[in-house]
Amino acid sequence: VRFGKSETLKSSTCYVSPSGEKIQTRENVRDLGVIMSENLRFDEHISTIVNKGTQLCGWILRTFKTRSQETMMLLFKQLVRNSLEYCCPLWSPNEEFLKKKIEKVQRTFTRRIKGLSGTDRPSYWDRLQLLNIYSLERRRERYMILYTVKALTGLVPNPGFVVHQNKRTGLHLVVPWSRSISGIATEKMKDRSILVQGPKLFNILPKDLRMEYENISIESFKHRLDEFLRTIPDQPTVAGLGRAADSNSIIDQIKTLHQ
Repeated sequence: VRFGKSETLKSSTCYVSPSGEKIQTRENVRDLGVIMSENLRFDEHISTIVNKGTQLCGWILRTFKTRSQETMMLLFKQLVRNSLEYCCPLWSPNEEFLKKKIEKVQRTFTRRIKGLSGTDRPSYWDRLQLLNIYSLERRRERYMILYTVKALTGLVPNPGFVVHQNKRTGLHLVVPWSRSISGIATEKMKDRSILVQGPKLFNILPKDLRMEYENISIESFKHRLDEFLRTIPDQPTVAGLGRAADSNSIIDQIKTLHQ
């Protein structure tokens, strides 16, 4: 797979194996379970995991007669949700149509649970509360926050987060400038990356949580993070349901609480 805008350079460049055979050019390749595309988007990867998740949901519903909440959610979490979240800090989308595409897997499955099905079933937002689960979108943002904290504390590689201290507002991470550049990383692709989204999500956390990340264990941080997230509305985009925030991202939802 070759990245870049110059089609002339691509067509004139040939790569060969150690044996001298020409290496086939492909638009998409799987690397450690994630499909990388030559346009640096993850649409193909998202379509693949959504199709797999949908198939697994169908297998569960065909194989098990029970529709009890406990059994259904156990099967979904163990067999489906893992495949929908693998390595998500890398590929998590900003585009609303891709968020809805992923969310549909959980939204469709939860309405098959006993007591949550039928024409008078609770809305998806209500089902999330009744089942005490996050939307898949909220879980991806939670993972990005946790990856950012792990990177700051040396538990995982740091992609380049820069810490900034402010006497009044406390510790923040520097958000890279989002500006158009002529290379392969377009402004939209850059804004979708963990290097941009990680600092944005970290910076909206309460000051005391931002200041304490170095002094508490990652498990304690997770607990305090979940306490904070429970105060933020979790309202993924669903036809017929309107929310005050521009999107369900924590970044937008928290703004409505301060209005």
